Amino acid sequence: MQKPDATEEEKATSDWLQGYGYQIWRCRHNAFRADGAFGQFIIVMPEQDAVVAITANVNNMQNEIDLVWDHLLPAIHSEPLPADNEAASALRYKLASLVLPPQKGVDSKIEKQFQSKTSFVMDDGKTFLSLHFQNDICYLAITTDTYEYQFEFGRETWKTGETTKPHAYIVPSVSNFVGLPPFKVCGSYCWNVEKTLALTLRYIESPHFDMFVLHFDEDRLNASFFNNISPNRKTELIGIKN
Repeated sequence: MQKPDATEEEKATSDWLQGYGYQIWRCRHNAFRADGAFGQFIIVMPEQDAVVAITANVNNMQNEIDLVWDHLLPAIHSEPLPADNEAASALRYKLASLVLPPQKGVDSKIEKQFQSKTSFVMDDGKTFLSLHFQNDICYLAITTDTYEYQFEFGRETWKTGETTKPHAYIVPSVSNFVGLPPFKVCGSYCWNVEKTLALTLRYIESPHFDMFVLHFDEDRLNASFFNNISPNRKTELIGIKN
């Protein structure tokens, strides 16, 4: 028990106070679950002969599970539901409309300055960043003495591709990407303001994403890098056009 002295009132509202063992969490309603970071759940409901699998990227995971108890559980019946073509059609439409929209921005005149490859030397003394735009695609490369990562971002749309850059991991000390193939990603870019470029890199098989924010000022580049695991922990570098 995570909190043996919890009151019945506390336990009635929390799926984290029902007991834990053998890497499986107990839930309310006599259910149990596999529980991953940012709301990755497999909730097993033996009494209903049902399993709910959820992928998500949320911070309030209790609210997420509450949706299962408030909406899905009451809708489960022991007998088959009658056919409802109208509801089935509405469900298909809803599922088809569920997307992660790319960011929208402004038109920037300085994008034309980067029609050919432009490189910057960053102030950490080991990082080089280069980029150029062609046919509404931003090509970005980040190089150090140990790796080179290349990315493609679509203009206010998603450009699918692959990268060898590992995504952020919630327990970095035990992450192991050796031997894995390149990661499937999609990238999108927009200009937040005239001189500030925002690039989003989403890992298709993960809830995680990276953000690159590049601010250009003549021959100078201010670059910020962060991810959704630690959005307040940014790597910030200053570069000079090479």
